[in-house]
Amino acid sequence: MEANTSKRRELLSGTQRVRLLALPTGLRGVASAEQLALATGAAAYRWEDLTKAPVSPSMLLNPRRYGDGAKDLWATLNCVQ
Repeated sequence: MEANTSKRRELLSGTQRVRLLALPTGLRGVASAEQLALATGAAAYRWEDLTKAPVSPSMLLNPRRYGDGAKDLWATLNCVQ
């Protein structure tokens, strides 16, 4: 019985460590220059010739949903997609 309890605690501890390691990746702050670089790359991938694109890369960064106004990586990706 004690061995099972110990293994459960070890599993829970490992799960918490994974969460702490994964969380900063998506929620880290993104500088304005990084956001614009991402939007420019996405626009170039989509339209190849940026002069013929119907929107500018900076327009891709305008949030269309309330939750996308944050300055983290996930919100930036949501705006650009």
